[in-house]
Amino acid sequence: MFAGLIDMTAEIGADPAGRAYATFPVMDLTVPSVLACQAAADAIEQMRQRGLVLVACALGYSRSATAVAAWLLSTGRATSVDDAIAQLQRARPQIVLTAAHRAVLDAVKDAGLHTSAPSAAPFCSPPLPPPLPPETPHAV
Repeated sequence: MFAGLIDMTAEIGADPAGRAYATFPVMDLTVPSVLACQAAADAIEQMRQRGLVLVACALGYSRSATAVAAWLLSTGRATSVDDAIAQLQRARPQIVLTAAHRAVLDAVKDAGLHTSAPSAAPFCSPPLPPPLPPETPHAV
């Protein structure tokens, strides 16, 4: 079960079904902007505090991969664009990142490390509440 959903599509609506949700609408076959990648990376980091996060686009080849690569770079989990792409390819070999995607990721890397920032807040619906305490098992 995912605690949060990052939606990178502009052409398909998503039903967050009560999960934390952030949308960064990017048309298919286009490259997310540096700003969208930074905001998506911030939202990923913020939502991770509550559990697993699904980062999605229509096919999962480029837009979502670019957002996750931006998160790897902006949090220091990848030391270079090549490192971020290699990490993604190990998990999802079919990703397709062009020279234009790499240029955006280079700009994200050049912007430096980020932490979860309010830049993603306008895109989140509903706003993220504080993490819940662990559940206490109930006797049957």
